Amino acid sequence: MPQQLEAYVVDLTAFLSGPGHRRYVQVLAESPPTARDARLIWQRGPERGHAMLASFLQAAHAAGHLHCSSPAASAELLLGMALGLDLVRSMYRVALARSRPQERQAHAAQVVDLFMQLHAHPDEHGPPG
Repeated sequence: MPQQLEAYVVDLTAFLSGPGHRRYVQVLAESPPTARDARLIWQRGPERGHAMLASFLQAAHAAGHLHCSSPAASAELLLGMALGLDLVRSMYRVALARSRPQERQAHAAQVVDLFMQLHAHPDEHGPPG
């Protein structure tokens, strides 16, 4: 399961750091879409991605791979950890922190490690120490 989440974070950060997405965010900032178009963009992009990740986490919880009592909240947490400030850097046309593959991989490993620690089964923590 951690490998799947790492691959997801690497792919997500690669997509967001790509020139196409950076230009897209900048165009949105310069000429905002209509309310209807913005809602459709939200529903077909971020909202759908969040729902799919939450569904994945719910299935992983049901299978006993992690303790995730609130999949939607956990999905939002993972997305926030994965994106960090790079989404904001994109909007301000600042160099991204994870523009190279090895930086994305290291970041994904760190994010998933922390995420899995937060979502470990209560009995896996061992005695306090």
